[in-house]
Amino acid sequence: MGKKMVLLFIYLMTILSLVFCLFNEKSVNMINMGYGSLWLLPFTFLIVTIFLFTNIILKRKSFTSYLFIFLSGIRFVVQPFVSVITGQFESLSMYSSTRQSNEIAIALMCYELVTISLLITYLVFKDNFFTADNLLKKLNKEKKLEGNGFFYFIYIVFSFTIFLIFGRNSGIFSFIFLKVDELGVRVGDLTDFRSVATKQIVLAGLIFSFLLVVSFSAKKFKETNRKRYLLYSLIMAMINVSVIVGERRSIQVYTCISTLYLLYICFSKKSKLLMWIVGIGSVTILVMMSLYKFLNIFIIGSYSEALKNNTVDQNQWSMILSAYFGGVELLGTAIDMKAIGTYPLSNIFYDFLRSIFGISFFFKDKGTLTTEIFNTFVYGYKREAGQLIPSVGYGYLYMGFFLSPIFTGLNVLITYNLERILFKLKSLEMSYIVSFIFLRFGTSLYQVTPPLVSMATQYLCTVGLVFFISKFFGKRKEFGLNEKSIDC
Repeated sequence: MGKKMVLLFIYLMTILSLVFCLFNEKSVNMINMGYGSLWLLPFTFLIVTIFLFTNIILKRKSFTSYLFIFLSGIRFVVQPFVSVITGQFESLSMYSSTRQSNEIAIALMCYELVTISLLITYLVFKDNFFTADNLLKKLNKEKKLEGNGFFYFIYIVFSFTIFLIFGRNSGIFSFIFLKVDELGVRVGDLTDFRSVATKQIVLAGLIFSFLLVVSFSAKKFKETNRKRYLLYSLIMAMINVSVIVGERRSIQVYTCISTLYLLYICFSKKSKLLMWIVGIGSVTILVMMSLYKFLNIFIIGSYSEALKNNTVDQNQWSMILSAYFGGVELLGTAIDMKAIGTYPLSNIFYDFLRSIFGISFFFKDKGTLTTEIFNTFVYGYKREAGQLIPSVGYGYLYMGFFLSPIFTGLNVLITYNLERILFKLKSLEMSYIVSFIFLRFGTSLYQVTPPLVSMATQYLCTVGLVFFISKFFGKRKEFGLNEKSIDC
């Protein structure tokens, strides 16, 4: 689909959403709940698209800006449209925000979109880095495995041993689909140290297995043109995307795209078929994970039974969009929370310190995380997680209305710089690591920043640490581990 066709689709969808919202603006239900001005969301998106997004799409090739436009489209166009069609404006939370807070939330979202769109436009047009020709040259540069292959082999053996001892029967790992080990019990997130450590060690071993096989196969394929090396890479890529830890589908998405990116780097034009197969396999896994969550497979115990007895509630789509993309009600909830309390700036520092892997332990129980305060407010009892605070809501809590987009802006700046770094990298290992972190930030631009920092630092301090140790050993002749790197 060409850029002009993409723009045409964006304009048609935005105008359609705007028309539906305008025709329903006087609905008693919408007015009573504070959604009478919901039409402002697609209208603001339309104005920003005309004056800013159109120029970006036609003249620049920045994935940060594309992700922002895509997420904004869902938040400002699709979500209002689905809400009006279904008549469902609430999210999945147990709390219903007040009419006044919802009205403020709509105004706040429009203000956020305009300010961050201006920031994005400035960033991608300030130099020629994101022109198509420039990026194509950077993508075509050869990247190589910079760490030591023998060290990686030793670490892979170590990680597999850890898997056999601690991970195989622990319920931490699933393959292709989430297992139901005990009826009524969801997989959830890992919290105890041994489980987290086991997960990170084993996943790092899997990643470096993938990198070793793909880099070796790419080199051999260039030398011999034998298709069996494509097959080796395909098998390893499928294994990499098929291992599931927890029920977070976003992690599978990041793993899939990072895997596809490495296949493209190593095999270039020959990667198309590989990428299609891995992509289809990944989508299948994501569908299975979604069924597990939304059809309550963990209660029923069988995927086939859940599909047979399922009745789809159209209102659920509106609730899901609101919950996952920071809808009006979630933002209104943050505004309600601010109205009944005061939140010192020191909470921000605590949130970030508790999110930095390695030092977070020293700050445990020294305060209360904002996410815990928010979820306790939403559910009415002490709860650490459940609902996500939109980044603009987080900014509103601590900075007030005019500085509320500051954390969305921070997310954009981090993502933008990660993208620049990614295209400059010459290392296969860091290309995979940085692409994973870039995707985490890039797909969460409208989410609160500390959880993103948590994942990024955890990834750098585990997978990244193995790479840096391997690179150090590779330079030390006395270790006998300085084999030549494999180029892609």
